[in-house]
Amino acid sequence: MRKVINAIGNAIDKTGEAFDKNFTSKEEILTKVNEAQKSLQDARQAMLLAEASGSKLQRNWRPILMLAFGFIIIYSVVVAPLLFHYLQVPQPELTPDFWDVLKLSIGGYVIGRSGEKVVPGVTDAVKKYRRRRHERKAEREN
Repeated sequence: MRKVINAIGNAIDKTGEAFDKNFTSKEEILTKVNEAQKSLQDARQAMLLAEASGSKLQRNWRPILMLAFGFIIIYSVVVAPLLFHYLQVPQPELTPDFWDVLKLSIGGYVIGRSGEKVVPGVTDAVKKYRRRRHERKAEREN
């Protein structure tokens, strides 16, 4: 996305022509993209903060869900075959849908936890970038 915006900005800069109302400058496009990224980041951060400040169950639902999946797999692969062998208890069969849900859950768990840990670092990096950009712009103006 950035490459496309930079290419558009370079094209605008090279032409040096005045644009009518329907076109915007490279700076305006970058400002709008940055605003959209910031609002998305703020929404994610608000969601994570709301989840972290909630009840104990709300804060720990992901680990509980992963433990439940682990117990289902251990029962189906280890315990059920032993029960079938010694007590003729029917064995449950894990369908392909179960494995699809498990893959999706693990992906959400990993990405969700990573997001919780990464968001503060990304926020700081964006603030530093904006500060540096503002300082450079002020130097150019002087």
